[in-house]
Amino acid sequence: MPPLRIIATPYANAIRLKTRLDPDQPEQALTDLLSAHWQSLAETYFDDQGCNLFMGHLYFAQDPTHPEPEPDDEKPILYTGGIPALPTHALPPSTQYAALGHLHRPHQVKGDGPPVVYSGSPISYSFSEAHQDKKVVIVELLPNQPASWQFHPLHSGYPLLRHTSRDIDEAVHYLSDHQHAFVELTMICQEYLSSEWKMRLEQAHPRVSIIPEILDVAGSDTDGRPTLHLDNMDDVFQAYFQYKTGATPDEALLDLFHELLNVEDE
Repeated sequence: MPPLRIIATPYANAIRLKTRLDPDQPEQALTDLLSAHWQSLAETYFDDQGCNLFMGHLYFAQDPTHPEPEPDDEKPILYTGGIPALPTHALPPSTQYAALGHLHRPHQVKGDGPPVVYSGSPISYSFSEAHQDKKVVIVELLPNQPASWQFHPLHSGYPLLRHTSRDIDEAVHYLSDHQHAFVELTMICQEYLSSEWKMRLEQAHPRVSIIPEILDVAGSDTDGRPTLHLDNMDDVFQAYFQYKTGATPDEALLDLFHELLNVEDE
């Protein structure tokens, strides 16, 4: 078996690198710093007798000044506490394959050098990755030969789905048809999502996350503040509830409020 040589670079926090970077051109300074370091390692350890692999938890792009638009599910993790995009040409030319982590979607970064590939996360970490296919990469390497690689889809685990509904019966039907998944369900309502509806939805699916979205906001003045009638506790409660949630309480919630009032009076 030929030896496997790996240049490994962990996730880099931009704050820790400030002391080494040119404050006027931090992106270029970072590229120069890492590229020189990687090239030094490659000259020391990479050769045509072994398999030369780069592994990094970084954000790479063919042209960092004009990167390809990333989908919405990747945008929150691109720069959060981390470093900007690095160019693919910063990798040592003797690299046969670059295996990357950081972005959660599996894809190959365009470029003229060795394959630069994100295998992606094996599972979805938030509903922003709903409907995202998860994969692993199988790589075959021989010394002094181009790498052979391909994606293999993952099928185990529960997929993440998003669904929006305005009708309780339609929502229950959708949940019944998608039992083998985690579902983020947005219910668009004219008023507060009743406990009865919430119970029906939760009973229809064991892994549902319900997000109520209220359309009708009535009974408030022009600056959004409720008009309170302090001589009536129902008016006070309904106005406050509407101010906080943007909806009016249903009968079940009002009954519970009255029950609590009666307990306090006893």
